Amino acid sequence: MERVPERHAAFLEAWVRGRTLDVGCGAGAVVGHLARQGHDAVGVDFVSDFIEYAKATYGGQFVRADAGALPFDDSAFDTVLAFDLLEHVDDEQVLREMVRVARDRVVIAVPARTPAAVRETGLVYGHHEDRSHLRYYDEAALRGLLEGAGLRVLEVESADPVNVRLLVRRAVSLGGGLRERLFFRWLRGADVAAWPTTLLAAAERPA
Repeated sequence: MERVPERHAAFLEAWVRGRTLDVGCGAGAVVGHLARQGHDAVGVDFVSDFIEYAKATYGGQFVRADAGALPFDDSAFDTVLAFDLLEHVDDEQVLREMVRVARDRVVIAVPARTPAAVRETGLVYGHHEDRSHLRYYDEAALRGLLEGAGLRVLEVESADPVNVRLLVRRAVSLGGGLRERLFFRWLRGADVAAWPTTLLAAAERPA
């Protein structure tokens, strides 16, 4: 049984209200977490194996469906969320569907774009190696996506600071040289907390 990361769980607690739909629920960890917190939560995923596993592991309500064509009425849920989904799909289309079935709030988590200072070293975050990712987000891009869907942004929060040990191992693997020396010199003075690997956002439909 998967655990929801602590920061993600706190964000859910702060922003999820009422009946909730998790779009792209995967193996069901978020739905299971919300159910334990007393929420009426439903999970949707396109992968049948995920849905079967989620039902067997968490019980609750899980539906196989396409995120771009959700089988629910308009405003059927108080909160609609999607964690680690929008980077894999047509994010504008899926977000429109999420907004359509949301009565009140939309909550999302997406992978953060590697900061320019890190990119200049030739390194990338581990999740960038997932070739199913179509894009990455910085705060401006994420706000633009949400506002373009007609939502009012309530909060954008950085989460999951970069694994510095992993970056160091990657730098070493590049071999000794100018790039490595520059990276370590830069790393000594860097604010690691400023390098999120995830962005969390909460938004609402205008009244």
